[in-house]
Amino acid sequence: MIGKFPEIITCNETKVQLKQAMAGYIASLICADINLLKNNDGKVSAEKVAIFLPKLEAALNTIGGYQLPENTDAIINAIVNGNGESCDYGNAAELLADTYEGEILIKDYNETTKTSEKVNEGLVKEMTSLLPCFGIFDDCDDIILLLKRMHEIKLSEGKLFGKFKFKQTGKTFTGTNFTIDGIDVERMNILYLGEANKDYQLTMAEYEVTETGFMIKQNGEAVIKIVISYDDNNSSTKKDLKNYLFWEKESAEITYSDPFPNPTLRKNSNNSNVGKFGCPRTISGATCSYDDYPELVMGNKSHHGLDILASVGTELKSMYKGEVVEVIRSYAKKKEDTDSYFGCDYNANSFGNIVVMKYEFKDGLIGIDGKKYNTIYAKFCHLDEVDATIQVGEKIEVGNRLGTCGCSGNAGGVDSKEEFHLHLETNTINSFSTSTGARKINPESLFKNGIKK
Repeated sequence: MIGKFPEIITCNETKVQLKQAMAGYIASLICADINLLKNNDGKVSAEKVAIFLPKLEAALNTIGGYQLPENTDAIINAIVNGNGESCDYGNAAELLADTYEGEILIKDYNETTKTSEKVNEGLVKEMTSLLPCFGIFDDCDDIILLLKRMHEIKLSEGKLFGKFKFKQTGKTFTGTNFTIDGIDVERMNILYLGEANKDYQLTMAEYEVTETGFMIKQNGEAVIKIVISYDDNNSSTKKDLKNYLFWEKESAEITYSDPFPNPTLRKNSNNSNVGKFGCPRTISGATCSYDDYPELVMGNKSHHGLDILASVGTELKSMYKGEVVEVIRSYAKKKEDTDSYFGCDYNANSFGNIVVMKYEFKDGLIGIDGKKYNTIYAKFCHLDEVDATIQVGEKIEVGNRLGTCGCSGNAGGVDSKEEFHLHLETNTINSFSTSTGARKINPESLFKNGIKK
């Protein structure tokens, strides 16, 4: 894959010869690896070129102070004939040589002596850290290079060199007792499941967590299987590797789910606004945190969330795709109506069982201050139970079940069972204490279909 330097470079060569030699060499390098700069449509990606050039220049500089012309990105596009199906090496070399006029390619030129073998050896060494096995993996048996390649793709969020191809299906990479970027791995097998000699453009965003490791996919097809060994005392290895290798790709359009069917605002005979966000209640001596937002002031008592009617046992679903950041499941399920709190596990100063989700919005949500916010934390309160599968750090798909609604915490203090509800708070930070003050996000903004009032 790496182009071969055309001639031996010595201190007796002229600068013109050196420029032509370097131009030809870099042209052959670019032509050799041009496929790594393409998108799935076969056209060169400007984003990939932008990522590739600084890394290539760093590699060239490390082995001898070589520099790239300023307009190399334009030259790459000139090299490729229209649709990226071929690479005009001669044209590339000529264009590159012309751009080197007046530039110094090698530091301390008169003292520099490098043979083509040394140049190739040094550049291959540098480029290997960037392009392990140069994207083909024909005869690559270095599991660490393969993992680093995956990590590079993850960091670029699928923009950088996502090409994988192997000569044979079933090829296995094995590593034992190794460390990669601070992660200690007892044993790992990487098994290639894809077709032989087929190009796969893996984004490192399409994957599945399995009992023994991970499955990397392209368009639903399982391409690479990773199996790791870990025990209960080293379960963090799997989590660390997941963070090292994968990223979460946001859909072009965020899908949405109501937390449960027909969400309806809580009311009672004394106050039709009791469940609203802001200051919907009046209590002697209370203070309102939302005085700067008159449309939210209906009384003097702050209510930092939204109360949505939900009978005990109502299935609660995640409204968007997100991550679990906090769970409390220490409160008991509702019992029979045997006391003044309807059998609820009551605590006047608590929201009971809760799940806090972190949601990301590409286009942002408008806060009560008129500003856009991309990261939103949503706190679902008073749950009867939180599902055992819901754990901090887990990625949750839209519509996935979080648990069931209930009356734990202070929700048992309502006037009647018909007022049992889900209390939903939203904020731009993961803080929901009284001292936090006004929440910047009205929970109603999460309901794409609105709520019944």
